[in-house]
Amino acid sequence: PDTATSRRIGALGELYVFTWLSELVENFGFENWCSSNRSVHPEAPPPAQDMDKWGCDFVFRDRGGVFCKDKQVLLEVKAMKVQGDPLKVRATDFSCKLSKNELEVMREACESESEYYVML
Repeated sequence: PDTATSRRIGALGELYVFTWLSELVENFGFENWCSSNRSVHPEAPPPAQDMDKWGCDFVFRDRGGVFCKDKQVLLEVKAMKVQGDPLKVRATDFSCKLSKNELEVMREACESESEYYVML
């Protein structure tokens, strides 16, 4: 898909995940959505200019253990391309693009005792 279509798909994916996390994570709200794509939600406050610097789309403290109890969860939503037959797909058959910032944030979280990086 072209760039505009890819952006729309990404924004819709984030909107879906925001709605899902709002149901799963206590006190989850717009302040946890650190992507400029949050502007797709009609009730969202305007995003800050440097909002996309986080290297992830959502940040929250996982007090309830949805992903990793008592850790700061950094969650990135990605559209992934499947190679080959979708009925025979394995985890290694997916590919996606990461920015340098996303990769650096992922590496830092991997070495951290207090952070947990999730890619959906």
